[in-house]
Amino acid sequence: MPADCCKEFWGRIPDDEPTFTLAARDALSAHAVRFWIGEALKEGVNADKIVRATQHLKAIEDFQRAHLERVKIPD
Repeated sequence: MPADCCKEFWGRIPDDEPTFTLAARDALSAHAVRFWIGEALKEGVNADKIVRATQHLKAIEDFQRAHLERVKIPD
């Protein structure tokens, strides 16, 4: 389920368009989001989208710190 801030966008993705979802329990997720933010900044992506991505990154990092026992490298 997408976060509340993303539901409007999620509804605009056509059914035949592939998507990729990261869960905070994935030990690599923060790295992937941090990389995306860096690339988005270089490419001039809309500042609001970068702010939202940064908020998601913080939420992932907070989750990982609070739930170390649930964070793992994907199988």
